[in-house]
Amino acid sequence: MHMEGQVFTQQVEDICEQIEELKKESTHFTTRNEPTMKLLEVAQAHYQKFIKLIRRKKKNDE
Repeated sequence: MHMEGQVFTQQVEDICEQIEELKKESTHFTTRNEPTMKLLEVAQAHYQKFIKLIRRKKKNDE
């Protein structure tokens, strides 16, 4: 279970990085898909909150 949590956390961090890259690019995707980008930003915020909670739990368990 612990290993699965680490893998999931790494995947979440990768997703957040990809969203950041998308936000920085001024491509047709970001301009044409503004609602999608807003949704990705909300998802990113939730993922980041989740990562913080997981790290806090891990720290408290040690």
